[in-house]
Amino acid sequence: YLNKIFLATIGKTLHQYIIELRLTAAENLLIAGNLSVAEIAETVGFTSPTLFITNFKKRNNMTPTQFRKELQKFS
Repeated sequence: YLNKIFLATIGKTLHQYIIELRLTAAENLLIAGNLSVAEIAETVGFTSPTLFITNFKKRNNMTPTQFRKELQKFS
């Protein structure tokens, strides 16, 4: 029931929303640049680095490592 209400109100499932929050937090940690990808995955609540990388790549069209390298180009 909660998921149905959440979907109708927000436009995505509760699970999708939580994943988005975790990925946003991960992007901020990648920008900070002092944690490994595995540490970031654990910090933001993914059960494995592989799951984190898969979700990150789906959202950003690049891996977390590629994301970090792109940021370094502009620093």
